Amino acid sequence: MKQIGKEGLKLERAKKHVAAVKGFYNHLFVYLFVNLGLILLYTGYRFINTGYYEVLEVGFKNWIDWNSLFTPLFWGIGLFFHGLSVYGSKPRFLRKWEERQIKKYREE
Repeated sequence: MKQIGKEGLKLERAKKHVAAVKGFYNHLFVYLFVNLGLILLYTGYRFINTGYYEVLEVGFKNWIDWNSLFTPLFWGIGLFFHGLSVYGSKPRFLRKWEERQIKKYREE
């Protein structure tokens, strides 16, 4: 097994953190882009229609209404926890699991 010095460990940890931050910002960008599109589609269906929306089945109207609300809400909750995992503190059980995994792979 290759021995890694203190500086090597710091560099490896820094690279891992930068990759995590980059992943979070990619997730945030996709969230904003997709939800902006959903809002525009919802607005188009709701307010800027040519009468098509008025003849739609009530169930479909409700489906559009609920999905326009819950998609950003639940995805936003997931994004919040993604941000916590990158910037915030991790729960103790997750830190202990990571430590066990690192120890396991270092001993191989």
